[in-house]
Amino acid sequence: MVSGMSFDLVVVDEKLGDMTGIEFIETLVSVNPMINCAAVSPLSSDEFHEVSEGLGILAQLPVLPGAKDAEDVLKRLNHLKKLLQPKT
Repeated sequence: MVSGMSFDLVVVDEKLGDMTGIEFIETLVSVNPMINCAAVSPLSSDEFHEVSEGLGILAQLPVLPGAKDAEDVLKRLNHLKKLLQPKT
């Protein structure tokens, strides 16, 4: 489904029915390496970095994200989009 579609951001929960969120992101970026992902995770930032290294995850979200977490992710996403815009 994602191979031919464009998404601004995919937010993944820590546990899905048949795999973890990190496993899902691994599969997702193998199909579309340019997709932006945020992952819900209770891990410490160091532990999260260890398990997600190389996946290019935009942000780690707490288990109960709030408005500030959403604002932070959107700021990161907008910053990334600005970096990728062609220079005129």
